[in-house]
Amino acid sequence: RGRPMTRTSALALAISAALSVRALPAQERADKDVILRAMHDELQRSRALKIVDLDAPYFIEYSLEDADVFSVSATLGGIIHISRRPLRALDVNVRVGSPKFDNTNYVLSNFRAGGSGDVSPLPLDNNYLALRQTLWLSTDSTFKTAEEAISRKRSALQNVNVTDSLPDFSAAPVVHSWKPSARKPVNEEALQALTVKLSKIFLAYPKITSSEVDFESVQSDSYLANSEGTSIREPGGLAYFRVQANAQAADGMPVRNAVVFNALSASALPGEAAITREITALADNLTALAAAPQGEDYDGPVLFEPTATAQLFGQLLGDALKV
Repeated sequence: RGRPMTRTSALALAISAALSVRALPAQERADKDVILRAMHDELQRSRALKIVDLDAPYFIEYSLEDADVFSVSATLGGIIHISRRPLRALDVNVRVGSPKFDNTNYVLSNFRAGGSGDVSPLPLDNNYLALRQTLWLSTDSTFKTAEEAISRKRSALQNVNVTDSLPDFSAAPVVHSWKPSARKPVNEEALQALTVKLSKIFLAYPKITSSEVDFESVQSDSYLANSEGTSIREPGGLAYFRVQANAQAADGMPVRNAVVFNALSASALPGEAAITREITALADNLTALAAAPQGEDYDGPVLFEPTATAQLFGQLLGDALKV
């Protein structure tokens, strides 16, 4: 019969187990993520894509944004829009040919004759099979677009003498990075009330014909996986207040002004007092701008910076000087 476990040995076992969880490789944690697993498995299947007598794909990449969005808009103390929604966006990149010459770096690289090639939107829940299906449809569409693009690119270059061309693609080191989601609950009621309160500031400015205060919070996880083995999950976020207002001068000219406050999260935005000061200054400035006298006509020299001078001559004289 084995010896009974002492308090010391039990503590050592617990510490060892905790360290083993913390030391779990990033790739092993990533494999438990349904989105990344679907992306990895679909990349493996897509390696076999081939159309007889056409270029085979040599690089495939999936970029996916998974986000929660809360937004509210108000004007003069009244809500005009409020929304809470999940959002998923997918971007697929398929390169056919070779790193030396592929379907990219051409003016019509993303054009597809006969339609846009749009596919079904990504499912909002973590359904493995549904994610695989959308990835497959999007990969197939992008692959066919790439085949058309490289054909057009070859045709366009037939009558061009290229003596020393750069490669279209360069390899990069494989990266494995998996970071846990950093999403935190957003106090929607407080932010909604603050947006309405800020929009009331314009009630004291009758010369301002229209105004709006918008708030939006986006908390997301960005995914990236490619056929070279890179696998990344990176948390991110953005929050902002956007204030815009319009007025009209005595001569009928529309005048406008705006200010934006942004941060990586709602909790990092400036406080109510600071935002109120900025909005009040904006309203004062716009009111003064609408009441300002009309500028006098001017006939005389105008100075331009060197870069602007080249652009000015190019736009005004370039077409006229073409033979």
